[in-house]
Amino acid sequence: MSRAQAGRAGRVGVGRRLWLALAAAAVAAPIGLAAAPSSAVTAAASPPPLAWSAPQDVDQATIPNPSFDLSSVSCPSAGLCVAAGSDDGSAILATSTDPTGSTSWRVMPDSAGIGTVDCPTSTFCAGLAGNGIYTSTDPASASPAWTRSTAVDRDRYYHLACASADLCVAAGVQGHLIVSTDPAAKSPSWTHFITNTGDGLTGVACPTASFCVATDNKGDVLTSKNPAGGPSAWTSKDVASPVEMFELTCPSTSFCLAEDGQSQVLYSTDPGGGAQA
Repeated sequence: MSRAQAGRAGRVGVGRRLWLALAAAAVAAPIGLAAAPSSAVTAAASPPPLAWSAPQDVDQATIPNPSFDLSSVSCPSAGLCVAAGSDDGSAILATSTDPTGSTSWRVMPDSAGIGTVDCPTSTFCAGLAGNGIYTSTDPASASPAWTRSTAVDRDRYYHLACASADLCVAAGVQGHLIVSTDPAAKSPSWTHFITNTGDGLTGVACPTASFCVATDNKGDVLTSKNPAGGPSAWTSKDVASPVEMFELTCPSTSFCLAEDGQSQVLYSTDPGGGAQA
């Protein structure tokens, strides 16, 4: 299993602590794609320095093991963060409607076994578990309900991105994609297909319901303006071949950031434009 397949993307928690950003700065990326050490990108952009709080322990009153791990966290707003992890082999979910508060996290057992979570809004979250993709339309409630939207093989899918309640995409090994345009519906429809490259997908990001980006283990970037449209709707362009790409994030349709296997940061202000975008 490669480093990306093991779920590098989205792993932002260490142990049971979360580092909370109390101030954030936008990256002022120049036009064009660049490949440079992350320090060089930071220096070129010259953003204000980030200010981070000290790490804090997530409340563990309902969890007997004090050393549980958080492997994925998603914060659609300053008023909600949802984290997924495990406690001695048992899955847990931690939520907060005041993430910077010292005692504001609720930790609950997770019978679904969610390991990766993505919350595009405060009223919709999706989670990738061992036996399926689960969704919740009340993630901020004291007892959120999670419903299995579709069955999937966790050994095949490692990455999840949801633009909204109107689009979720899971990506994984050998180019497998599974897409839904109604993941929160009572009877959602999911479309499974394999990309034309067939290479292992190491990340996926969907800043809108009509634009998604994926990276693979051969240095390719795949983009689509119709993510549910099947293999022909995804275009592949060589960006960093033969180096693996991972840690993909796209906060908008005009900016994406990824890391490659040579500790370089790749960024683009036109993600669908190919190697010189």
